[in-house]
Amino acid sequence: MDKQVVSLELKIGLIFIEGDLLAVDADKIESAFAQFFKRGVYNFIVDLSELNLITSRMAGIFIRYRGPILEHNGVIVFTSPIPKVKEIFKLLGLSKVFTITENPKDALAIVYKQAIER
Repeated sequence: MDKQVVSLELKIGLIFIEGDLLAVDADKIESAFAQFFKRGVYNFIVDLSELNLITSRMAGIFIRYRGPILEHNGVIVFTSPIPKVKEIFKLLGLSKVFTITENPKDALAIVYKQAIER
């Protein structure tokens, strides 16, 4: 029986956010995405486990970057939000636009599945 070996390079941008994500933090998030895009990274896991608050302007930034990510067959998955942040995502409609997982393992599985389906 012939065995087949498949190799797959997963370029994944990991973004960890702590504290409150306010409008003054926009440059930091935009810079992070710009650096990842320059390196050809279009799959993202955003860890929200330490995020206390997100403003609607900051949510808009994630929506704006969703387009280029999808254009390059990428995916952005948010993981581990505290209940308060999860509710904010729901109120802002982000839970309808983005995948939100309870833990990083599930987020990684989604990114992996997206990569192998390309």
